Amino acid sequence: MKIELSPENTDVIAYLKDKRRRAVMPYIIWVAAVMIIEAAFMFRYFGERINMPISALIWLILLVIPIVFGKVKFPKPSFEGVITDIRVKPSRGLWLRNGGGMLDPYEYKTWVIYNTIITVDIGGGKTKKVVYQDEKHENAYPYRVGDRVRYIWGMKYMQIIPDGDLKRYYICPFCRANLQPEDEKCGECGLSVPKGK
Repeated sequence: MKIELSPENTDVIAYLKDKRRRAVMPYIIWVAAVMIIEAAFMFRYFGERINMPISALIWLILLVIPIVFGKVKFPKPSFEGVITDIRVKPSRGLWLRNGGGMLDPYEYKTWVIYNTIITVDIGGGKTKKVVYQDEKHENAYPYRVGDRVRYIWGMKYMQIIPDGDLKRYYICPFCRANLQPEDEKCGECGLSVPKGK
């Protein structure tokens, strides 16, 4: 499902297009480098001693390395749907820092990151999961079960489509500014607010 922003959001659209290019460009450069390395070294130094299946396998491994290690984040398709479930799961980690003492040179500290897992029903029996992480609050995102939301890759949050409730606030998915239900656009970045359905 392709969702486009309305044409008046020229600055935001330009930013998202540039972010998509910057997300894909490192992988394109990596692919080009792998092709050059294979052409320059493998044929020259191995010649006929390395057959095509082995060469293809090495080439495939080199291509998937940045994907496996999370170094490449491809733009995800946008979608719109209704939130059916919101769960918060804390995950604990341990980090090490120098203590500076002779007998206790290192200090261990535990940090907690809260993962807010939001399930969105996009219709046709399909669901999407969106995960937000926060180190300070258990749930710092003003989403509710039943909200109609719009996910556009590159924005910080999903966009809530207002339902007419005048007692709640919204957040701008682009710049995180607080929005009132009657706002037609964000006062900080100018992103237009979609009309409720």
